[in-house]
Parts: sequence; structure tokens; C-alpha cells
Amino acid sequence: MKSKDETLGKFETITTIIVNLGTIISWVITFITAFALMVQPTPISLPGFFELGKPYKLIFLISILFGYLQLLRRFWRNSKMTKADSENNFSSYLYGSIFKLKRPFVIIGFAVIFIQLYQVEPTTTSIFLAISLLTCGIIAYAMFDEDSPADIKKVVWQIDDEFNKRWIKRVKSQLHDKGYAFTSDFSNLGIDLDEVNWAIEFYFNRYEFEQDLILTKRWYKEQFEEKLFLELRYNHLPTRLKDGNSS
Repeated sequence: MKSKDETLGKFETITTIIVNLGTIISWVITFITAFALMVQPTPISLPGFFELGKPYKLIFLISILFGYLQLLRRFWRNSKMTKADSENNFSSYLYGSIFKLKRPFVIIGFAVIFIQLYQVEPTTTSIFLAISLLTCGIIAYAMFDEDSPADIKKVVWQIDDEFNKRWIKRVKSQLHDKGYAFTSDFSNLGIDLDEVNWAIEFYFNRYEFEQDLILTKRWYKEQFEEKLFLELRYNHLPTRLKDGNSS
């Protein structure tokens, strides 16, 4: 039985390699075709059918862009099956590839496509690139500046797979050791309370039903400023919070 399973495993591995090679070859041919189409000085005509002019080139390149995203999504799914530390979702995969430079080939692929798009439609592509660069700038600002708006930071925390896995490990360890996880349990880390509260709530949203968890929120005043205090606990344990304004 074991020999049969090993044979099937080897066959599946070989099949996966062949499929991936076929995908890569088809994409190389597609890029060569796209490049050849772009450099033609005059539109290519198909007699009695239509002319392969600017609109066709634009649609063709946009289809390549969406196809490239699907190819990256396939790579991400394959990595989830073969690697224990793969990103949990596709947006985290793109974030890690582009902003953390974990996979430079992803950036190169996008650059090649957008260069070709710019040659066909400079104005529209420039506007799209300006919006993309602005978005990238906002994300980079949230990554490195502690004073960036909380809503922007929460988006970055959500898609930064390494960041939220690190917090999941911290909260999980605290829960398993004590049965409770409070905002104050992580004050020794010197981390902003908004980040700590986000992490506790993130853990609760992910494991609420799996681990039978209860999350209690309590607002309190400190130097004329309202602050949020969270208690995360297993359902069979009583709350340790005093009566007051909670949710």
C-alpha cells in the first residue's frame, strides 16, 4: 500500500512539474507575441475580418494582466500546499511579493506589462500608474510611520501575513498559559495599544468558534482620553472585568 502511495505521489509531482512548465512556456510565447504585436509600425490586418489596431492591442494587454494575476494566484495556491509558511490569502501574497520584495519576479512581470500598456495608451496608463503609486505610497507610509492614520495601519496589519502570524502566536501563547488575554498583557512590548487591541480582536474573529472564545470590550478614561481595554477568554472561564461600560 505504501509503495502504491509513493508511486501516486511521484506521478502527481511529475504531472505538476509538466503543467507548470507548460504554463511557463505558454506565458513566454504570449509575451513574445505581445511584444511582436506592439513593435509593428502599422496595424496588422486580417483580410475580411478586422484590423489588429490600438483597441485590440489594449484589450490583449489587459487580458495578459488579468492572466498574469491568475498565474500568480496559481503559484500562491501551490505554495500553500507545499510550504508551511505560505501566506494565508492572495492579497498577502501580493503584498509580501511587492512591498517586502520576497519575489522580485512578480514586480518584473507587472513592470513588463505596464511598459507595454504605456506604449499603447500613455495617458490612461499614466493615470492608473499614478493612482497605483499613490496607493503604494500610503501603504509604505503606514508601514514605517507610527503616526499614520489608524484605519490605514489596520489595512496593512491585515494583509501583512508575517505581522498577523506573529501576533497570533503571541495571543495564542497567552491564552494557552493563562486562559485569558488582556490588552495590558502586552504592555511590556512597548507597542501602541491600538495595535494590541487590533491583534486581540483579529485573533478572536479568526478563532471564535473553533476555540469557543469570548471577547469583552471596556472603555475607560485616562487623562481625559477614552481608551479601549479588551479581555479575550475561553467561554468556560468567568470574566475578570468589573461591571461598567462594556460591549
